[in-house]
Amino acid sequence: MVNIVAYGLDVVFYIGLYSILTLSLNLEYGFTGLSNFGVVAFFMVGAYTWAVTTMAGTPAILAFIASMLAAGVIGFLVSLPALRLRGDYLALATFVFAEIMRLIIMNIKALGGAVGMPFVPQIFPMQEISREAYVVANTILVYSVLLTFMLLTYTLLHSPFGRTILALREDEEAAQALGKNSTRYKYQIFFLGSVMCGAAGALYAQYLGFTGVDLFTLTVTFSVWIMCIIGGSDSLLGAVVGAAIVELLSRSLRVAKDYFMVPIDPNNLMLILTGVLMVLFILYKPTGIIPAIRVKLRHSGVLVEKGGRRLIHSSVKKDE
Repeated sequence: MVNIVAYGLDVVFYIGLYSILTLSLNLEYGFTGLSNFGVVAFFMVGAYTWAVTTMAGTPAILAFIASMLAAGVIGFLVSLPALRLRGDYLALATFVFAEIMRLIIMNIKALGGAVGMPFVPQIFPMQEISREAYVVANTILVYSVLLTFMLLTYTLLHSPFGRTILALREDEEAAQALGKNSTRYKYQIFFLGSVMCGAAGALYAQYLGFTGVDLFTLTVTFSVWIMCIIGGSDSLLGAVVGAAIVELLSRSLRVAKDYFMVPIDPNNLMLILTGVLMVLFILYKPTGIIPAIRVKLRHSGVLVEKGGRRLIHSSVKKDE
């Protein structure tokens, strides 16, 4: 019999986990305008780094930092050639990279190949505590990490750096005319977004006690994009709202199949429903459920707001 309490807490855990992934995409796409379709690759790097380092005896805190740094460094290296592209070409390049990364790991025997890596060390050993206590502890951990990243992002966006990336999103050529090095800012944002994905990957691997390439298919990337669009691509709370809506819809369909005769496989039905939702939001509410963030530019009453098209002017200071 399914433990209802543990199942409910498990849902809450995954909402927090996907909120971290969605927040990373919000930072890259919503606030900077970078179409990263390789989210799952950095998520996977974080998970495998956690597995390898902890199985080698590395303390949990160091393994967690290593997972973030590994994902961040790979994200930075990928961004060097990828960010020379724009729009659809950048999306395609990151999309292909994610699949290449998955195939490479699948063919490395030391990483378990297609079978994966079982018995991954966990921060809270499940054998020593109850299932409910285990899920509660991990839920507190994942929301602590999420809150930390949200505070970091909020602080970043309300700094000169944040105002610059918002200006780059709205009109990159105008920002460059004022002396802003757009490429440098994009590299930094890609690195930070990848770090967040690496953290989520480490939390995911230690929670399951297992990691394998089958967990990191391109469906994960599509799900995160749907969460981002539904919740609001340039809203911190939108990341959590979007993740909650999609995850609750997914779990509801899985439960419904046990009580109702559904002619379509729940997983396929989930893809159909979320696809329809995404199209509807793009057409009728492109800003998502949560309104866009509004940040004042330095020494200026002008607002940088997606959709408002009120852009930067000469009061934005040039880089020295």
